[in-house]
Amino acid sequence: GGRRGRGPAASGGSAVGLTSFFAALGSNLGDREGLISAALRALAVAPGVEIDRISSIYETEPVGPADQPDYLNAVVGGRSPLAPAELLSLFERTEIALGRRRRPRWREREIDIDLLLLEDRVVRTPILRVPHPRMCGRRFVLVPLAEVAPEARHPLNGLTAAELLSRCPETHALRRIGSLEPSGALVPC
Repeated sequence: GGRRGRGPAASGGSAVGLTSFFAALGSNLGDREGLISAALRALAVAPGVEIDRISSIYETEPVGPADQPDYLNAVVGGRSPLAPAELLSLFERTEIALGRRRRPRWREREIDIDLLLLEDRVVRTPILRVPHPRMCGRRFVLVPLAEVAPEARHPLNGLTAAELLSRCPETHALRRIGSLEPSGALVPC
């Protein structure tokens, strides 16, 4: 189940065997709200995952080619005993189950789930990089992350999500359109 508020995921602390994480959800094709909601529901019931932070949903201009629809973006936080590669695999399976088709980089997508932070860990493998290498320059990631965990620290530069947001140079428009309930239901502003 999901809930808002402070907890272990924001402070970096973890229960025995559980690692705190933050993930970004994005969609700009099809039923964007429905896909974000379905991704949240799928993660909330996945074995080994506990979602305890859910940001508002924001509509943003696309980063990259402008000839595509606007995105809806949100951030979720939680805890899991899964290894980083297992968490990535869960995210990819969820994307596929929700109909994501592979397209060129920075093109439209039905659903995208990116692992942003994994406590204070740094992961560099051919298939996974944590912290997410482009998160510091993206308001569509930092605004919802700072909403749910302003004190979450980037393990490489030591800055909090709130500090990263205050320094973010990106100027793409961002508009809060509502919040998600733990059930995945959208509550308009």
